Amino acid sequence: MVGASIGAVQVGVLLSPLAPVGAVRAIAPDVGTTIDLTVLLGGAAALAVPLLAVLALLAHRLASARRQEPPRRRAGLAAALPNGLTTPIGLGVGFALDPGRSSRRVPVRATIVAGMVACAAVVASAIFAASLAGVVSDPERYGWAWDRTLIAQAGYGSLDREAMDDLVGDDRRVEAWSLLAFSELDLGEDETPTPAIGIDQRRGEAGPPVIDGRLPAAAGEVALGTQTLRSLDAAIGSQVVGTGSAGTSDLEVVGTVTFPSQGVGGTDNPSLGRGALLSFQGLDELVGGAGECGTAEMRSAHRPSPST
Repeated sequence: MVGASIGAVQVGVLLSPLAPVGAVRAIAPDVGTTIDLTVLLGGAAALAVPLLAVLALLAHRLASARRQEPPRRRAGLAAALPNGLTTPIGLGVGFALDPGRSSRRVPVRATIVAGMVACAAVVASAIFAASLAGVVSDPERYGWAWDRTLIAQAGYGSLDREAMDDLVGDDRRVEAWSLLAFSELDLGEDETPTPAIGIDQRRGEAGPPVIDGRLPAAAGEVALGTQTLRSLDAAIGSQVVGTGSAGTSDLEVVGTVTFPSQGVGGTDNPSLGRGALLSFQGLDELVGGAGECGTAEMRSAHRPSPST
C-alpha cells in the first residue's frame, strides 16, 4: 500500500499539466507541473495509514492462527526476504505475492496493478477536490483581491473622484481602495484586441493579485495576464506595442497579474489569464479620455466574503 500510495502521488504530479480540463483550462493562471506537498502527502497518508493498519491487524490474526502449522516454502519475492523479518511482515508479503497452490490461484500481478490504479484514482480525486476547494475559498486565486465593488451603470457611467474620496477616503474600515476604468487596446505587432483596465490607486493597493513582478505605476508600463503574455511571446522587462483610439505607445511589461472576470457589461471583459493592466494615466493617454473610472474596488480591514 505504501508503494501504491507513492505511485499514486507520482501519477498525480505527472498528470498535473493536464489539469484543469475543459473550458476552464483556457483561463487557468498556471497549467504547468505543480506539486502541492500538503495535498499529495496528506492524501497519500490518509489513504495508506488506515489500509496498512487493517493489513497489519489481519496479518497478526493470521499469524496467530497459523503458528502451529508446519512452515511451507515461500515463493517468488517472499522467498527472497531476509529470515530476520518479523513473522507478521513475512506472512503479509507471502500472502500478497504468493499465488498459492490451489486451483483458484490468485492473479498477483493483476491484483497489485489494480490496487495501484485504485489508489491513484482515489488520490487524484482527493487532489482535484482539494484544488477546487482551495480556489473557491481563496478569491484572490481567481482575481478578486478586494471584498467590495461599486459599479456605476454597469461600468458605462463614471464615478466622481471627489465624491468617492468623501465616501471612503477617511473611512478607517477601508484598508485600501482604487478606481478602475475599462477599455480595449490592440497589443503587439499583430494588434491583438485585448480588454484593458486603467487603475487609479487611491490608497494602499487594491488591484488584481500580482503573480510576478509588480503593478504598473506610471504611463508606459503594463502588467499582463499569463495567457496574454504567452500569446505576445513577451516577458517581464520586454516591450510590447499598445494601440488605442488616441494613438500608439511602447509599453514595458512590469508584471503578470490574475485578472477578475469583471468589466463593462455586455462587452469583452478581462478574465483569468487574459487582459492588460495600465495606470489610469497610461490608459487615458492611449484611449483619449474614453477611459472614465466607472468602478471602485475596496478592501476592508476585516474582509468578509466578496460581494458587489
